[in-house]
Amino acid sequence: MSTTIEGIYLNGRIELSETPNDVCEGTRVIVTFLSPGSIDLRERGIDETQAADLRARFSTFVEDWESPEMSVYDNMDKRTELNEELRPEYDQTVLKNGIRGKYAERYAAGTNIIKLDPDVAAAFPNEKAVNEALRFVLKVMDDTKQLIIQQEQ
Repeated sequence: MSTTIEGIYLNGRIELSETPNDVCEGTRVIVTFLSPGSIDLRERGIDETQAADLRARFSTFVEDWESPEMSVYDNMDKRTELNEELRPEYDQTVLKNGIRGKYAERYAAGTNIIKLDPDVAAAFPNEKAVNEALRFVLKVMDDTKQLIIQQEQ
């Protein structure tokens, strides 16, 4: 869950403009400091409806962002600085002639990853079931199209 509330930074503390509903004491927060007057949505051609739509779309990332698995990215910069050298078990003589991204285009061409919304994913036990359902929908669409063509003749 993500809740957005405006506030002001004063004397080392954040003073919220309103009390959040349904937020437990001690809940972790992420604070973004804005320059005074830095975001005027109307000036950018974004009305209240569009702003609400944007907030709704970004909210889909909140679950992923706050998931425990994301903690691996905490202090990522420090870890990569420490691990710039290859481990001793890697044979650098084999790796020195490698071409970065040599097969990336070929890999990307054969890969099509789609993230399902949680409610949709819950309806399927595995990827085979998703593919079968989609093939069925495609067949129904094709059959319907064929019937319309026949009726028009």
